[in-house]
Order: sequence, then C-alpha cells, then structure tokens
Amino acid sequence: MQHTAQTDYLAVISTGCGIGSWARDKDKATAISNVTRRFYYDWRTMIEGGLDGKEIVVEVIDVNGHDTVSWDSQGFYGNGGKIERPIEQVKHAYPQKKARRRH
Repeated sequence: MQHTAQTDYLAVISTGCGIGSWARDKDKATAISNVTRRFYYDWRTMIEGGLDGKEIVVEVIDVNGHDTVSWDSQGFYGNGGKIERPIEQVKHAYPQKKARRRH
C-alpha cells in the first residue's frame, strides 16, 4: 500500500542501542510534537536525571511513498533500500519543571 499524501514525515528520537521513539504524520510539526511527547512519557524515568530541562535532537525525513521504514545509524531505509532524502535535525528542549510546594 503506497501513501498518497504529498508529504509523509517520520520523526525519530534515538537513544542508541536500537531504542527510542518515533511518530509519523503528513504534517512535520505534528510528527515532531507527537514524537517528543511519546519520548518524554516512554523514557523520562529511564534516562538518568530525567528529561526536564534537557535538549534532544529529533531526526525528521519525508518518507512519502514508503509503506515500511526502518533506520539505523547510517540512515533511513524504505521499500527499495536507502532513502536518499535530506534528514533534518531539529533540537527540542523539555522545560524545567518547577518543584512542587509542600504544605
């Protein structure tokens, strides 16, 4: 099944060792927003010191025309092999949470 949208963005946050989070959407901003939210909720307790106040890099690529996409440290791969399109690196900073006041 081929995607018919003119754009189909895949946003990936990789922590190495094959783990991380990803999101896919026809709108780039939505894909980025979704992956940063998923990453926060999936990994905030697993990363030393948590994610509050930390900056991460989201890799974004248009994967239009590819049903299945995989990736590794060398790039992104679709139906016919390596996807030869620009990979955008977007920085995202999680806000520092304020300490809760106790009464």
